Amino acid sequence: MALPNIVALKDACAGFEGAGSFAEDSEDRVRRILASFTAGQAISLDRRDIRFITAAIGSSELIGPSEVGSILTEVERRHDKRLTRAAFRALLASYREQSARSLIRAFVSRHVNALQPDARRFCQKSGILEGDAHLEELGRNLFRNGDINGFCVSEGLINQTISKCTFMRRI
Repeated sequence: MALPNIVALKDACAGFEGAGSFAEDSEDRVRRILASFTAGQAISLDRRDIRFITAAIGSSELIGPSEVGSILTEVERRHDKRLTRAAFRALLASYREQSARSLIRAFVSRHVNALQPDARRFCQKSGILEGDAHLEELGRNLFRNGDINGFCVSEGLINQTISKCTFMRRI
């Protein structure tokens, strides 16, 4: 693609709402959103910001257990299935953090029906919502099998769900 075409595309998209909002640095965005939570202004954040901060759980050192609690409270208040699904992915991404894992596990347990069928099946097969023992057994079985695709097919799981789980990366 020639440079003039890129400039023309940028100019054409500039008038659309949100076109420039993606230029914000991720860490700055996390700080901005957390500042809104601290100021009691979480209700004024748009769904994209709430989804972004929920997805950042487990991958941003700026988000501790108290922030996780506030984020999940806002997700619950909004009754949005997409936000609940982001919380499930945050559970997978933050599995090494005991304090965050406990909070998110309790949240997802209350809202498991909002998850996609493959995520619900993963919760059932892995036991991730009941505790760590079943998930550890799933990890050992996966390790022994050695074939992630074959294992997922035999268990009725989608390997993309397993690949997002930080616990599985440790094996």
